[in-house]
Amino acid sequence: MEFGLKNATPRLIIDLGRVLYIGPWGEAAEHTPMVPIVGAGLDGDIHLVIDGESFTGRTVHVPSGVARSVNAFGGRLAVMPFDPVHATTGQIHEGTTLRALERLSNDVFDAATWQELAKCAGLRPLGEISRTVKEAAAFLETHHDENVPAEQVAASVGYSLSHLQDLFRTQLGVSMRSYRSWSRLRRTAELMTSAPTITDAAIRAGFYDAAHFTRTFVATFGVVPSDVFTANLDLHVVDNPV
Repeated sequence: MEFGLKNATPRLIIDLGRVLYIGPWGEAAEHTPMVPIVGAGLDGDIHLVIDGESFTGRTVHVPSGVARSVNAFGGRLAVMPFDPVHATTGQIHEGTTLRALERLSNDVFDAATWQELAKCAGLRPLGEISRTVKEAAAFLETHHDENVPAEQVAASVGYSLSHLQDLFRTQLGVSMRSYRSWSRLRRTAELMTSAPTITDAAIRAGFYDAAHFTRTFVATFGVVPSDVFTANLDLHVVDNPV
């Protein structure tokens, strides 16, 4: 991927329920997000092909499991994947979303703007999620670094595996496998604040090795990890997750 705006400092903000990357972006090959994503072009329109259909605009919501490619033409792109346990997205208020993202791209992280972004980007409680799904999701999040068999996850909430898998797809729109991978990707980013290398962070988060992490990252975002985790990346972990 070719990046433009070489003087722009990329930023990664990590929360329990969402992760936001803002940085210069070229073209990303077709990929399939495993969780829903809100995207925005801070310096102009972005072009996407979503499930075979072309789209050009400043802001977009891409549901989980839908193939897409994206081109920001070297401008700054904001990419915010979010946890379907915590939120879904409604109408994106484009003007206020872009202003909030612009403020979050500045040197100082602003907690109030971070909270505001969730609202203007349409993030809202998903609705009725069963206690079973919440507990299973929490189990996967807590055990992200362990290769716990899916059958054991189901047993921990007293359901059969097939029933629990159906509940995940129906209530969250994602598979259990995708949710576990999302938890590991989010945790890898969080661990980059203390891990000596991205490979060390990925393994601590539950990936088998660097190749496993890279395959998952490329399949989810269409770029290799080193395109995001650059030497000048400004990484911020929110103290009080929303």
